[in-house]
Amino acid sequence: QIQLNYSRVFGDHDIGATALLNREEYASGDMFPRYREDWVGRLTYNFKERYFFETNGAYNGSEKFGKGYRFGFFPSLAVGWLISNEKFMHRLTWLDKLKLRYSIGKVGNDNFNATRWAYATQWKLDDNYTKFGPWSENSPYKQYLESVVGNPDLQWETARKQNLGIEIAVLKNMFAVNFDLFRDDRDKIFLSAGQRSVPDYFGASAV
Repeated sequence: QIQLNYSRVFGDHDIGATALLNREEYASGDMFPRYREDWVGRLTYNFKERYFFETNGAYNGSEKFGKGYRFGFFPSLAVGWLISNEKFMHRLTWLDKLKLRYSIGKVGNDNFNATRWAYATQWKLDDNYTKFGPWSENSPYKQYLESVVGNPDLQWETARKQNLGIEIAVLKNMFAVNFDLFRDDRDKIFLSAGQRSVPDYFGASAV
């Protein structure tokens, strides 16, 4: 893991930045190694403790998905306005804090209950010999069977999150109220075998 941080104040401007790279390889015993990779960036800015801006971006890679779906980019953006720090608000001595904020972003999830390499069709050697001839005699050969039907379109679950907030404090912070209105839209949700209906003509067990 490598992480770089930057922070500096230029007069009325406060700037911060973070860059992070995380690459993980895990194996125990004779298992095939598991892999994970994350590239993350963050930029923050505020002007005179009145106007706030933040943006984030994550480029995540997971071994759970096949070619074309392995990496996903998930950005976010947030802005804020601390109205109580404006000069025209100073006459309201009873008001300690009034802040508006809004954020929107997309996040990805690969932490769901799917078999490993579920995106790939898997085969196994049949334990029984192949039947041959009208008397169903055993041939000297065995055959391979399709043990798991892969889903090549398996990909990151995503959620687009939005939040609109208002923060108010009055009378030397004796009373404080936070109000948040949020929305969460999810897509590409993975459903396990017990959560979906598979018709008989599919010809295989759902995983």
